[in-house]
Amino acid sequence: MRGIEIISKRNIRLKVRFTATNENYTQLEDLVKLLESYNNKNIELVIRPVVVTGRAMDNGLQFSHDYSILNNLHSNIIKISTTDNSGKCGCGVNTVAISEKGGIYPCNYTVGNDRYLMGNIYEDFTMYENDEFSNFKGNCYARHLQMFPVQKK
Repeated sequence: MRGIEIISKRNIRLKVRFTATNENYTQLEDLVKLLESYNNKNIELVIRPVVVTGRAMDNGLQFSHDYSILNNLHSNIIKISTTDNSGKCGCGVNTVAISEKGGIYPCNYTVGNDRYLMGNIYEDFTMYENDEFSNFKGNCYARHLQMFPVQKK
């Protein structure tokens, strides 16, 4: 929440990503109200159903509800969108992941790996680009390195 506060004060566009599971999707209305409390029209809430791979698979997480549940949220202050992750990846291009300690990473699959650390919102807001990652702009770097298993249909 401190990160959202810092970003909001700088009037920078911010996407908050919410991964919906059977256990947490009922919290979405409260999250929308919380994000609205920042009164920042530059905030976008991006909702996607959990991808059942990695830790989600290990922990039995899933989203078995009708997708329209996610599309029925509304706000006059923040933008709300949904995705199924089938499009191009914006990570490292126009999207970064911020860890709970303020570390800035190009992708949520790289959070915690110092190899991909791009800066820290608490120390400075200068980011540098990871050359290895930048070659994959628009494509999924994590999938290329098999950082998570490909889900079989």
